[in-house]
Amino acid sequence: MVRMFESCGWEYTVLRPIRQARDGAPVLLAARREYFGGGTTAVELKPLHVTRETVTSVKARLAEELRLSQHLRHRHIGEVLGFAADGEQPYLVHEHVPGCSLETVIDAAVLARRKLSAGFAVAVSRAVADALAHAHRDPLHIVHRAVSPANIQISQRGRVKLVNFGAAYSELMGRHPTPAGLLRGDAAYMAPEALSAFRPSRNRRHARARTPPDPRADLFSLGLVLLGTLTGWHPLDPPDVLEAELEPLLLPDTRAEMTPSIPLGIMAARLLHFGPKDVDRAARRLPARLRLIISKALQVDPSQRYQSALAMEEELRGFLSGSCPTYGEVEVAAEMARLLSAAKKLDAQVAYSVAGDGILPAPADLPRSFP
Repeated sequence: MVRMFESCGWEYTVLRPIRQARDGAPVLLAARREYFGGGTTAVELKPLHVTRETVTSVKARLAEELRLSQHLRHRHIGEVLGFAADGEQPYLVHEHVPGCSLETVIDAAVLARRKLSAGFAVAVSRAVADALAHAHRDPLHIVHRAVSPANIQISQRGRVKLVNFGAAYSELMGRHPTPAGLLRGDAAYMAPEALSAFRPSRNRRHARARTPPDPRADLFSLGLVLLGTLTGWHPLDPPDVLEAELEPLLLPDTRAEMTPSIPLGIMAARLLHFGPKDVDRAARRLPARLRLIISKALQVDPSQRYQSALAMEEELRGFLSGSCPTYGEVEVAAEMARLLSAAKKLDAQVAYSVAGDGILPAPADLPRSFP
């Protein structure tokens, strides 16, 4: 049911939910218009979960993300437009780019039993590397900390955008500190060194000293994204580590900001046991040059990875120029459209939905008459 509310000088008409956030709350599609005339634009309203206990920290993180967004103006970064409140429910207002997440595209490929092309995977990853290069070289040294398929949006026209800098680290003055024991970002796409502060020290009583997040951790995450896009499965999926072996790897009070699909201890152990042999096994059927790029991005030692997002972007761009010279946004859009169409047809043929809510995008984001 359509509803309307006013906030901070804007009128909002909430149209429908378009997907679920990682905490399960629905992200809403809305039309936004200034009080006194002006055009109407489509935006996304991301709900913020607030309780009496968390209201102060939530407000601080919101203010920080809004301030940080001023440093993140880039063609491959999703824009944060501001804040809105419907009664006591606060929202972060994002630009709306009709399309879907890379996670949706990968799920559709699995459903349709197809592989995404190397051109598609590399073009998407190159755009994300370009976005990370912009964030990393900012004077605030912004580290995303949550690079994952769910945070990579692809428009219907093939434009790639990295979104959700809510977990980002920066040197922003007066930034809100991360609570003790909280693992920021997505544990399923985290670099091994990001877990170091959450592992017991030698006496197993205290955490190791925290160091500022390293931008090269984002490149490890992007390497996992690239490999998963090409293979159709997460590199850490194989259950090759027993849960009984994982007890001492993390401090008992460690908790993840984004709940992983498997227990955090198991995910951490798989990540900490993930090495060059695992990368070689997962990438063995890929072109040699692409294997080298992935292998370098996924080095356990940060000093052996690409030393900047720009360096990784240049390598990915070089692969495209040599192997897929005509592959750009138009080709990304076309491949995505074909894949989603095939997945929807298959989904419609079964007695129950194989792809649950939020897996495949709705047929249209807005009616044709919408300005």
